[in-house]
Amino acid sequence: MWDHISIILNKMAAQGKIDKEKLEMFNLPIYEPCSEEVVEAVSAEGSFEIVHLELFMTMPGSSSQSKNKAAFAARALCAPHEDVMARHFGGGVVSDFVKTAEEHIDSLADHDNFKVALVEVGCHTIKGRYSLRFTIINMNVKNAKMTYIVKRRKY
Repeated sequence: MWDHISIILNKMAAQGKIDKEKLEMFNLPIYEPCSEEVVEAVSAEGSFEIVHLELFMTMPGSSSQSKNKAAFAARALCAPHEDVMARHFGGGVVSDFVKTAEEHIDSLADHDNFKVALVEVGCHTIKGRYSLRFTIINMNVKNAKMTYIVKRRKY
């Protein structure tokens, strides 16, 4: 997924939407934990326990679903990084990034083996227990999504 952020920002620089020199100086610190690290962190914190860990493949949908997925994925790709990008490149970059990302993702959807995993983050109650759902998205050709379902321990 992070390669796609780089591709999108480079497209924006080529189109003159962002300054090439600012792009060269841009640093987006990102760390994606593996499943073992998530298990270790959840266990060490002590308030939660992992109920379910699952890795699964997403399936491509119809072309209308691909458009919706592209729009959703573009917004999801931008959302965690909006503040950093706006501070570095200026406030108008966010809407340009989302538009360019949507075009980029939509162009990839034409490939039969490209899949877009949707982000699901939420908190809900199941039978009086809190359940948190975390997903990590990956927009590679070998697209996989790791889902962690964690519940708060009762005290």
